[in-house]
Amino acid sequence: DEQALPSWLLGGQTPPPRRLTRKRSNPLDDAHSVISRSSSRCSILSRDSRSVRLQAAEVPNLHTPHTTEESLARLVATALTLSSSAVNSADLIHNIAKELKTLLSADRCYVFVCNEDGTLVSLDPEKVLSQGEGLTGQSAEKKTLLTGTAKSKQYTERADAATGLESAAIMCAPIICDDEVLAVAQLHKARGKFTEADILVCNTVLAFAGVSLRTAELYHSQRALASRCTFQVDIVSRLSRIDMRSWKDVVRDVSRAACEMLNAEQCAVFTYDKGTSELVALLESGTEARVSAFEGIPGKVFRSGEAINLQDASSHTSFDAKLDHVMGIATKSLLAMPVLHKEEVVAVAQVCNKIDGTFSRDDEELLQFFSHFAGAALYNSKLYDAVVQARAHTLSVLENKPASRGAASDAEIEAHLGKLGPDEVSSLSQLSFNIHKYWHTTEHYDKLIGFALHILQKLQVQAYLKVSSAKLVGFLLAVRDRYEDVPCHCFAWAVDALQFLYFFLSELGGDKVLECKDVCSVVISALLCDVGHKGLNNAFHHRRGSFMGWLGEAVGCASALELHHCQVGVGVLEETGILEGLESADVAFLVQGVISNIMGSDLMKHKCVLERFETVCRQGYKSENVEHRLLMCNLLIKMTDQRANTRPFTVARLCARSIKSELEYQGDLERAGGFTPPPAFDRHNTKFNLAAHQLSEIDHVTRPIFEAVTRVVPSSRPLLTSLDSNRHTWQSISSRNNL
Repeated sequence: DEQALPSWLLGGQTPPPRRLTRKRSNPLDDAHSVISRSSSRCSILSRDSRSVRLQAAEVPNLHTPHTTEESLARLVATALTLSSSAVNSADLIHNIAKELKTLLSADRCYVFVCNEDGTLVSLDPEKVLSQGEGLTGQSAEKKTLLTGTAKSKQYTERADAATGLESAAIMCAPIICDDEVLAVAQLHKARGKFTEADILVCNTVLAFAGVSLRTAELYHSQRALASRCTFQVDIVSRLSRIDMRSWKDVVRDVSRAACEMLNAEQCAVFTYDKGTSELVALLESGTEARVSAFEGIPGKVFRSGEAINLQDASSHTSFDAKLDHVMGIATKSLLAMPVLHKEEVVAVAQVCNKIDGTFSRDDEELLQFFSHFAGAALYNSKLYDAVVQARAHTLSVLENKPASRGAASDAEIEAHLGKLGPDEVSSLSQLSFNIHKYWHTTEHYDKLIGFALHILQKLQVQAYLKVSSAKLVGFLLAVRDRYEDVPCHCFAWAVDALQFLYFFLSELGGDKVLECKDVCSVVISALLCDVGHKGLNNAFHHRRGSFMGWLGEAVGCASALELHHCQVGVGVLEETGILEGLESADVAFLVQGVISNIMGSDLMKHKCVLERFETVCRQGYKSENVEHRLLMCNLLIKMTDQRANTRPFTVARLCARSIKSELEYQGDLERAGGFTPPPAFDRHNTKFNLAAHQLSEIDHVTRPIFEAVTRVVPSSRPLLTSLDSNRHTWQSISSRNNL
């Protein structure tokens, strides 16, 4: 626009000297300072450090009657205008189109911005071009300037036609920065054509335009990143302030935070109810929305652990319209994300109906970030509930302990001992003892107390504890009360462990490597080793998330089951007063020994205990060494756990079936909870070979333990002989696969 030019430039006068001022002058003033009137060559530098050199002779009048210097001044003024434009992308694109149109005397100029998917979008007029469409698309694809007319081979009306104009010439030029096409400028002339000078000027201006667009892009991305970081810090701060003492408040606060974060109408957090195998969401109204963990979009996300982002939720095969009715919403767009804690799905966050469009990839990333902190909040709240309930249960047990367990009457003692016949008492000293005759499902179950009392008296445990028979029977009754009637790890199983130790200590000479207090510790450990067992292993408690598993994780203990046995067992010792006759040092020694023995019984610690004992054997076992004896007690409890395969095969087979029944009991619970049970736990797995399973256990667990014990107690070798005999029988059965 000539009216905007200073008089000195229009009249060819010598420009006035430049004055330093705080305020930016007219772009043409700045342009003139870049161009030296006395130089025959001019250099224009772009922001991306690439130099575009123009010879003054090469640049003709840019469609104006002015001198070459004036034309260059206008060109540089345009470049400076673009480089100093606001970072608003829309304004910048408008300025690019306006400046190009003016410089090249074009009748129309449109700028198409490149999207990540390869499409080109123009805002004025609104138009979307597919990748490679028309001259415009080809220019972007080939990264080169193209000129043509409506008759050109690559021309398409939809892509290249100007609004309300018959174009005599078209020029499409890519706007590039760092070898990436950011946009394409499309110029039209109603008359004439684009010259070489036009092309040179266009490329020069677009070099500046590319840098300006990239600068604007980086500015906005950094602003967005800073805003997102601020928002994430705010989210973490809000979640850290949630009161963990109320589960419902935690769920409600997490739902509200997610809804606000993604600017959506509603967010429901579905948590898993193991009792009903359902996902439950607490709604703002205070009511619950329930859906099967195997159905609907929440169920699919819960099972797969993968997010689902839908622009039209009703079109998805897992969409459940009934859930919409319960939640009081008509779902359109939907984003469902698994809420994780330590790689385990603890809940599903379902966010519905984004207010300003549909959920983007950025929304997914933001909700995924949020879900990790939400998962910790939900888990900690549930853990707090577990601790509160466990405390209440413990107090209830302590407050309501049976008074009769403190001391049994003479009549009760005589009744229990009197039920035992001579042959039954004699069987306690034999490896062939068959505990299945006295299982809780038989009429001889009451004889177990008499068996246990007889053994404790014979091993001098009663004498060492300095307690009456009445108190000792009270202790045994209390232990029996704490055992569950599960298929295997019941009170009868504990008495069987006690009998095996009695046989080892009294008949095989095992007592010669221990002191009396060690015998007392290991015998009581055998009685309490599985107390409170619910027929479920450690993996189940951690995988399904029980109170026992949560408490174990809270104290950093993977042996949650053994920790539970210790808690219940030590409670029985305290409540019955069975240790009141001992000095405090002896009480500490016995209780610590019991805890060490029970915690060491976890099969996951098998290798560690065995390696430590092997080291002792190489150095030479010394019964006067306390550490050696404590380690021997640990190993004896592990040996007792593996006793079944040393008994006569008819008894060993019954024990194997009892263990298998308990595994199947756990497998049934896992299947009901939506989990796939391991092969050994699946009663429907017809391919499972129990004999092969027993062989593997004998070779990798049982035999190494008995071999280690035999090194210290050589007289116990008959146990290895019996074990080898049973292995041969299992091998024969496995080969027939006909158990």
